[in-house]
Amino acid sequence: MRLLASALTSSLLLAPSLLAQVRPLEVEPNDTAATADALAFGTEVQANLVAGEQDWYTFTIASAARVRLHTSAVDTRLTLLDASGTTLLGLDDDGRTSSNAFASELFLNLQPGTYLAKVEGYSTTTTGAYTIEYGLFPLRTFTAAEVEPNDAYTSANVVTIPSTGALIDGNVGAPVAQLSDAVVSATTTVITGAAALTAGAYTPAISGLGLYYIRFTSGVNAGLSRQIASNTATAITCTAFSTAPAVGDTYVIEKVDTDFYQVTLTAPRTGLWFLVTEGNAPFVCGHRYEVYDAAGALVLASSTTAAAYGTNAANSSSLSARTSSIRVWPAGTYHIAVRSPAAPFTAPYNQITTGNYCLEFYAGMTIGTGSTVAEIEPNNTIATATPMTFGQRGTGNITINTGADIRDIWGPFVVPTTNPVTITFQSARGTPSPIADTTVNILTSTGSVALAATTGNILDWTSHGRTSLTFQGGGTYYVEVLSPGTATTQAGDYVLEVSDVMAAPYNTASYTLASANNVTCGVAPFPTIGAQSTSERPALGEVFTRNVTSCPANAAVIMMTGLSSTVWSGVPLPFDLTPLGAPGCTLNIDPLVLDVALADGAGRAEFNLALPGDPAARGFFLWEQAVVQNAAANTFGVQLSNYARIIAGDRSY
Repeated sequence: MRLLASALTSSLLLAPSLLAQVRPLEVEPNDTAATADALAFGTEVQANLVAGEQDWYTFTIASAARVRLHTSAVDTRLTLLDASGTTLLGLDDDGRTSSNAFASELFLNLQPGTYLAKVEGYSTTTTGAYTIEYGLFPLRTFTAAEVEPNDAYTSANVVTIPSTGALIDGNVGAPVAQLSDAVVSATTTVITGAAALTAGAYTPAISGLGLYYIRFTSGVNAGLSRQIASNTATAITCTAFSTAPAVGDTYVIEKVDTDFYQVTLTAPRTGLWFLVTEGNAPFVCGHRYEVYDAAGALVLASSTTAAAYGTNAANSSSLSARTSSIRVWPAGTYHIAVRSPAAPFTAPYNQITTGNYCLEFYAGMTIGTGSTVAEIEPNNTIATATPMTFGQRGTGNITINTGADIRDIWGPFVVPTTNPVTITFQSARGTPSPIADTTVNILTSTGSVALAATTGNILDWTSHGRTSLTFQGGGTYYVEVLSPGTATTQAGDYVLEVSDVMAAPYNTASYTLASANNVTCGVAPFPTIGAQSTSERPALGEVFTRNVTSCPANAAVIMMTGLSSTVWSGVPLPFDLTPLGAPGCTLNIDPLVLDVALADGAGRAEFNLALPGDPAARGFFLWEQAVVQNAAANTFGVQLSNYARIIAGDRSY
C-alpha cells in the first residue's frame, strides 16, 4: 500500500513531459500527385476530407519491406501508386470492414523507392476527419512460387501444407490475344465480326467459368472486357456491356491466365482455411477463385440431399480486394484456381487485373483423428459437463426443446494463452436415431453464450451447426448441443466434432474497454480513456493513439501500462484505494510503465504508443489505466479512470 502511494504521488510530482509529436497535421494543398504531402514512418497524419476531394501522400522506404498502409475513422478508398503516379500497385476500399468505419488497408511487399498514396471518400459526398499511417515489417516470405504452365487442373501446382501454412507467390499474367476483329453488328450481349469463328471454340466447358474474354480497343467500350459465354461460327455472346458497340469498333478475343493448385487432405475431415491476399506489388485487385474436385469438376456448393463443399466460385469485389474462406472437407484431392474476375468493376473503381497475389492455405484444424467420447448424463450444466477436449468426437442424444433432455454440455475446452488459435466446432447426425437439426453454442466458463451456430455443417445436408473461431488470450469454454424446436426431426442422436487447435494465421489488433471508477471515484466528471477514433487499433508497426477525457483543465495525467488485470506483485486486483484517501477508487491493472502528459484546456490528454513492427509481438497483451491529478476529488488528490486491454495485432481489421 505504501509503495503504491509513493509511486503515484512521486509520478504526479514529476514535471509533466509532453510526448514527441507523432501526429502531424495534413498539409494542404495535397490534391494532386505533384503536391503530395510527405508521410513519414512512425507518424500518423491527421487529415480531413471534403466532398469530392482527393488527398495525396508520398513516402520513401530505404530497403525492401512489407508495408502496411491504412486509414482510420472515415469510409475511404485507398490507392497505392509508383512515384510517377501512373502505375497502380494496390487498391482497397472497405478492407477494414464495417467494424472499423469501412476504412482502408493495404499490406504488401515493396521494393526500395518512393511511392504515392491517394485517399478518396467512398462517394463524392463523403467527408470527415481521418488519419493515415504506414508500418514497416520484414518482407513476407513464401513457401513456394507458382510454376507455369498451370492453367488446367491436370497441370496444377501441387501444394504441400506445412503446420505453419503454405504461402504461394502467384501471378495472374496478361491475357493472350487469340483474334482481332471489328464489329459488323452488335447488341450489348451479341457481337458479330467479320472473321469466321470455330463454333464453340470460346464456349466454356462449365457455364459461367469461361477462359475467354472480348476486350474492345476502340469505341465507347474501349478498354472494357466481358467474359464470353458462347460462340457460333459468326457471333459471340458475352456478359452485357452497358452500351452496345458500334459498327467498326475494334476488339480482341483474349484467353485469361488461370492458375490451378492442388491440395490433398488426409484426415477424415479437415478445417481448411484458404485466402487470396497481398503478396508482392502490384497486387491483383480484381480476382476470382474457383474450387474443383479431383476430377476437375466444380465441387457441389450446396444441397439438401448430399454432402456439399461451399461456394465453388467467387469474385473479389471493388469493396473488398481480398477473398477468404474456411471450409470443412473430407479426405481427398481438391483444386483451387485463381484468375481474373468475370466482369470489370464499375466506375469510379479501378481494377488491377494482372499482378501478384499470395495464395494461403492452413490445414491444422483436423477433425475425426482423436478418440470418441460418449456423453455421461446428466450433462446439462457446466458443472456436469461431459469431459471432452480438442480433436475428439462426442456422441449424445437430446429430446425436442420441450422435452426432458434438450441440451448436452461438453468440456471444458481450455484454449491456450499463447498466440491466437483457430478451432472448428460442428455437430452432425448420429446413430441409430439421427437428429436432423441441432444448434451448437460456445459457452464461457460461466455458462453464457459466446456464439451460437444454428447451421453451417453442409457436409451433413440436414441442419447442423458449424463455426470456426479465432481465440485471443486463452480461456476456458464449453460446447452446448441444443435442440432448436419441437419437430420430431429435432430429437435423436448426434455427433459433436471439435478440431485440433491451429495457430491462427492472423491476429486482429483490438482495444477493449472495461468499466471502473466511472461513478464512485472522486467527483464528476470522471476521467475516461478511449481510442482516438472507433477505428483506431493497436496494429504492429504503427502509432496507437488514445485520449483521456473529462480531466480538470491542464491537469497532470499518468497513463499506467501493465501486463495483468488480476494481480500486481502478489496483490490481487482490483485494489481498493480507500485507505490511501481515495474512497470509491480502484486500481485495476499492474502499473509497470508510467507515461505523463498534461491535459489541455478542455480536459483532454493524448497518449501515443509506438508499436514495434516485429511479427513476434502479435497477440501481445497490455493493460492500461489513467491516473488524473485532481485535488478536489479526495484527500489523496487523484482520480482513476476506467481501464482497457490492448492486443497488438498484425491486422487492423
